Amino acid sequence: MSMDLNLLPSQAKFQAKKNQLMAMVKRWSYIFGVLWSLALATTFVWWKVSAINLASSQKDYKLILADYERASETAVLSERLKYQAKLVGQVLKDRFEYGESIARVSKLFSDRIRLKNVDLVSHNLFNVEGSADGIKGSDEVEEKIAMINRGEVEGLGSAELKFLVWSYNFWEFKMEVKSK
Repeated sequence: MSMDLNLLPSQAKFQAKKNQLMAMVKRWSYIFGVLWSLALATTFVWWKVSAINLASSQKDYKLILADYERASETAVLSERLKYQAKLVGQVLKDRFEYGESIARVSKLFSDRIRLKNVDLVSHNLFNVEGSADGIKGSDEVEEKIAMINRGEVEGLGSAELKFLVWSYNFWEFKMEVKSK
C-alpha cells in the first residue's frame, strides 16, 4: 500500500501563512519606514530651526559687540579728554600762578630799582637781578626783603639777598624770592 498523502491542503496552509507573514512584514516595514522618515524630517527641521536661531543669536551678538566697542572707545576717548583737560587746566593754573608771581616780583620795587632779570628757578623760587640808584635804592631793596620775610607782601613767602655789589654808581644785587 502506498500511502499517498495529499500534501496540497498542507501546502496551501503553508502558502497562506507565508502570505500572511509577508503582508505583516510589509505592513511593519511600511510603518517603520514612515516612522523613520518622520524622525528624519523632524531632526532636519529641528536642525534647520537651531541653525536659524544660532545665526540670529550670532547677528545679535555682533551688533551688541559693535555697540560695546563703540561705547568703550567713547569711554576711553572721554577719559583721555578729561585727563588732557585736567593737565591743560593744571598747566594754565601754574602758568597763571607763575605769571602772577612774576608780576608781583616785577612790581615790587619803585623806579629807583631797575630789574634786569627775573628767572623762575623751580616751582615757587625766583632769582631776581637788578640795580639800585645810590644808598636809597639799596635801602629800598633791603626794606622790601624785610617786608616779604615779615609776610607783608601778598603772594610772596620769603626773600634772601644773595649779593650786593657797588658797580659804576649803582648797587648791583641778586636775590631769591619764594612765592607762596
